Amino acid sequence: MTRRTFVLAAGAAAAASPQGVPWTQWGGKATMAFRQSDGQVVWAKGNIPNAYSSPLLINVDGLDQLVMLMDGLVFGLNPINGDLQWQAPFRADYGISVATPVWCPGNLLFVSAEYGAGSKMIQLTRRGNEVKSEEAWTSNRLRLHHGNAMYVDGVLFFTSGGKGSQAILSAVEAATGKILWQERSIQKATFVWADRKLITLDQDGVLMLANPSAKGFQVAARSELLTNLSWTPPVLVGTKLYIRDRRSMMAVELG
Repeated sequence: MTRRTFVLAAGAAAAASPQGVPWTQWGGKATMAFRQSDGQVVWAKGNIPNAYSSPLLINVDGLDQLVMLMDGLVFGLNPINGDLQWQAPFRADYGISVATPVWCPGNLLFVSAEYGAGSKMIQLTRRGNEVKSEEAWTSNRLRLHHGNAMYVDGVLFFTSGGKGSQAILSAVEAATGKILWQERSIQKATFVWADRKLITLDQDGVLMLANPSAKGFQVAARSELLTNLSWTPPVLVGTKLYIRDRRSMMAVELG
């Protein structure tokens, strides 16, 4: 959990060993791990100011890494003891990095934010028991304000912009950062990938089932269910989808 001036944000990443949690910078450590059985602190490391992003557990050719996107840095920790494994610069103004990083095939890690940050793809490489990082590509044009990005068949789908500019649904080639297409009719949106369909909820509360590709975004079904500012990503449990806006919550049966 991360505490900032305006809101409590972020979540925990469960591991086979402890549970890694980004925690408050005020009077404590940047990252703490708790034993899930009794809540005992296993380790507490770092003094990097927090951001809003949640941690992500990945595996780099057999080595588990706990990825943290914080104020000015994205880095990997050993989830067992909290030791720093690698780091790369990534800074958003005011520390407002919101979206969780996306782990892509080929040991590629995607991070993106608004507030002057842009997007960056980081190549991670295992060398013995160490992991090295290097920049694969960067873009100032692509900026994920909040919500999430989804990797499907070599393409990243997310809405770019939204802070002082129109948010646009964008398809980006993950390996190169090339923009394949952009769709202005769908602005801020969040996603769940299931059954080869991209379940999409836009900020106006429109739920869509879509077939995304490098060529376009084909909507198979569409329904207006919620109201404006439906920013929370959908949650799919079995065939039941949970969605919400700022006023209400709804369960939708997709089976």
